[in-house]
Amino acid sequence: MSASLLRRADRVWPLLFLLCLLAGGGLSVALGTDRNWDLQNYHLYAPFAWLNGRLFEDGAPAQLQSYFNPFLSLPVYALWMGLQDWPRLYAFVMGLPAGAFGFLVARIAWAHASPLFGRGEAGLTATALAVLAGLTGAAVLPGVGLSANDVAAAVPLALSYLLVLREAERRDAGEPPRLRRLAVAGAAAGLAAGLKLTTVIFAAPIGVMILLLLGLRAALAAGAAMGAGFLLFWAPHALTLWRETGNPLFPLYNHVFRSPDFLLQALADERFLPRSRLQALLYPFWWLRPTTNLVTEIRMRDARVATGYIAFLLAVPLLLWRRPPGGRRAVLLLMGVTAISYLAWARMFGIYRYLVLLEALSVMLVIVALGLAFGRRPVPALAVLGLVVGVLLGTTVHPNWGHGRHEARLFQSDPIPVKPGALVVTLDWEPHAYLVPFLPADVRVFGLHTNFNNPDHDHGLNRRIRAAIAAHDGPIWGVAGPGTPEAARVAVLRAHGLQEAGPCTLVRTSLERGGHLFCPLRRAG
Repeated sequence: MSASLLRRADRVWPLLFLLCLLAGGGLSVALGTDRNWDLQNYHLYAPFAWLNGRLFEDGAPAQLQSYFNPFLSLPVYALWMGLQDWPRLYAFVMGLPAGAFGFLVARIAWAHASPLFGRGEAGLTATALAVLAGLTGAAVLPGVGLSANDVAAAVPLALSYLLVLREAERRDAGEPPRLRRLAVAGAAAGLAAGLKLTTVIFAAPIGVMILLLLGLRAALAAGAAMGAGFLLFWAPHALTLWRETGNPLFPLYNHVFRSPDFLLQALADERFLPRSRLQALLYPFWWLRPTTNLVTEIRMRDARVATGYIAFLLAVPLLLWRRPPGGRRAVLLLMGVTAISYLAWARMFGIYRYLVLLEALSVMLVIVALGLAFGRRPVPALAVLGLVVGVLLGTTVHPNWGHGRHEARLFQSDPIPVKPGALVVTLDWEPHAYLVPFLPADVRVFGLHTNFNNPDHDHGLNRRIRAAIAAHDGPIWGVAGPGTPEAARVAVLRAHGLQEAGPCTLVRTSLERGGHLFCPLRRAG
């Protein structure tokens, strides 16, 4: 693809979009079938429960995540159930969002590189290197095709950023920002946050930078649309939770909303948060060597954010010394969004796979720093950029969050002994809820000991579970992972007046090779 073709962008970009979609789908097929922990726990159960009105007929079978917004998982569930005999086609379709994200990253890279490196071969080379590095990090690449949807949720965020970037360029050129375009940008960011609340770490910084760079009218237009997009996809589920429990984020922030159905406490996963202020400030440099249980449970290493961090620090004095071609607002947008989103992430989550957009934008910071440092001398700038990208590619250790080899069908299972009219209770923190759609339709499922609730808690949810068990006059089954000690199962059952009534059956599935123990139960005493 030559520079002359790039000048005819109206013809090149649509072709590139199609190629990116094909590449995303093909890469997903090559990586394998999605079988990650979240898929087993709630990405199948949550939309199933929503479609069948079961969220409060059951009792947290998908643990805490039972109550997460199911809308982003609806396509996953539809594809999973509709393409059971076509696992490779399922993987291909699941990879299409990654292709769309790659296309948007290419547009963003070109927008940042072309003013600094020119619209010829140098700008094209810088763009290609940025895309190569930006799409192969430890957050982006392992997330391709996964139902965790971190890459899919980054698509509207990247679109929002690109639209704001275009309006920042217009403002630098002396033209007023287009409010309709900014409204679309705001709606895209709000949509992302409504579908997946963790993306607020990017949506909010985009809104802040619109205000700082484009003015109050622009911020009001984008903010109103952002709020509307957020409410469109968050409010329906939140209203359901509010109506049933009194907490629109149930069970999160229950110390604020004070639902009687859970303890008055703040639930938070703090396993991966920085351990000190110094570590919070310099956290990306801890990822320069392979780590486990620092920002993810699985071994990983990635230097992209740390490299972007250094480029950010270099760009600050360079920006004061040299005015970028086309103006400063585009560069300030990049620096503002990356800095604020990183600080928000380090304060709120510390979970690496949430950094999909930051990982890609970090490489853009390198482009900006090199472009400012070398001015109109693209050859040495590209040489350094190529060296940096080579180091990034050569040192990355990618975690596997759940890809596996393709089977004949997406879901295969040993016979499940549960018959119609039964009740099922889960006894540990293992993910069992993906089995619920494959149980008889009248079987209710309750989580007795989960990642947010245990039998010792006295609140409405546990009282409802106990009442359902007491009122049930049919068979009862307990489910646990094969690694859960018998003593732990017995303790959970005893707290609910139950005990095992016979030998357990190990049911293996294509998603969980270790299987699930199904144990017949009876009332104690």
